[in-house]
Amino acid sequence: MDVIFNFLLTVAALVVSVGLYFLPTIIALVRKKRSSGAIMVFNLIVFGFLMTLGLIGSIGWIILIIWSLLPDKEF
Repeated sequence: MDVIFNFLLTVAALVVSVGLYFLPTIIALVRKKRSSGAIMVFNLIVFGFLMTLGLIGSIGWIILIIWSLLPDKEF
């Protein structure tokens, strides 16, 4: 029983982690931003920096959160 519980807990933690990591993309898609595709691509690129360089990736993730929360400009 402990093995099943640990497995389910691990899967839940993985799902929550991935969801938090892609939060800028999720926000951009929900808000129907014109730049949601660019945010998604940069979110994937930041993943590599986050895994290798830590702080630089974290700064990039924060920038993506801010970008996804900014309103679209009207031209």
